[in-house]
Amino acid sequence: MSRRRPGQQGGPDDWPDVPFDLPDPPPPPPDPATPQQLTALETSANRWAQAVDFWQKGHREFKAQRYANAVANYDAAQEAAVGYFESFYKITRFGPITRRIAVVIEKLGSSESSFPGLWEVIHRRRVALTLAELQQIDWNGYSFAASGSDALLRKNLGASHDPTHADDTPAEAVTRQQVLDRFALLLAAVFVPLARSEANRMRRFFADAITDLQGVQAPFRFGNTPVVGGGGVGGTVGNPGMILTGPPIGLSPSPDPFQV
Repeated sequence: MSRRRPGQQGGPDDWPDVPFDLPDPPPPPPDPATPQQLTALETSANRWAQAVDFWQKGHREFKAQRYANAVANYDAAQEAAVGYFESFYKITRFGPITRRIAVVIEKLGSSESSFPGLWEVIHRRRVALTLAELQQIDWNGYSFAASGSDALLRKNLGASHDPTHADDTPAEAVTRQQVLDRFALLLAAVFVPLARSEANRMRRFFADAITDLQGVQAPFRFGNTPVVGGGGVGGTVGNPGMILTGPPIGLSPSPDPFQV
């Protein structure tokens, strides 16, 4: 016959009371990103940096009146900007560049609530009335602070060195949408077409120039609803994106505002 221990409740086979002073176990560490995810992160960061680099090279070629070279660099900037979204958001690449831009915008716009930081900036841009307002929106935001967009970009470039912390934190997700996503989207859908149109006009390639301008003015549509475009990302009412056609199509109030 078994004997109860002093203070034991219930039968001899009951579990003993758990002491109150035992702390909760620590949470498990986050799962490291897979090699495919790390490659996508590094590729997206490289593509974003390349987009800025080609954009600036295009301006230098335009200033030197080498307009064909400027167009080639603007093309490469647009390609890299779209590639950033395709790599980071796992969007399948399909069709010509105009189709790929439309797919990116549909991805971002069809779930607008998932990208509040990006669309808050785009909506503010739609109601901008002056060049000064547009410049304030378009060319500010990139930060070299410890937790800014430059740190996020460098973190992604070296994602394979720290796979456990490769994913965006909540604060980094906001920075991505407000800075990296915003600039890449405007670059691909508004800035490059406007700059390339002017370069082609200087080459007397008027048909190409008009095609780009018309593309900027026409909003992208989801079904029958106009949402974004040059008239959309630039602003569906009044085409404020068109205000950006200032010489020499640098569109920037200061040199190299997004130098990486």
